[in-house]
Amino acid sequence: VKVRGVEQHDEDLEDVLESAEETTSVLRRRRHLLLDVYGQSLRHVDNLYTAAFGSQNRNVPAHMPHMLDKFVIEEMQRKWPAEF
Repeated sequence: VKVRGVEQHDEDLEDVLESAEETTSVLRRRRHLLLDVYGQSLRHVDNLYTAAFGSQNRNVPAHMPHMLDKFVIEEMQRKWPAEF
């Protein structure tokens, strides 16, 4: 027994699911890209510090406000002007 409109409902549902899958895929790629860019920036800075101060384990700052020493930042700007 066929119920009128069920086929259209099924097609609409399939379209919604397909759209949701595409959106999820785009968000995953975007998140992956952001993580890659963040990781690349960490590696870049680590390479700068290794060249200047030698190889050592360094901590990654948490995502929160940080207190920065103005004089240290000025010294970093003089040492690596192209990076600022």
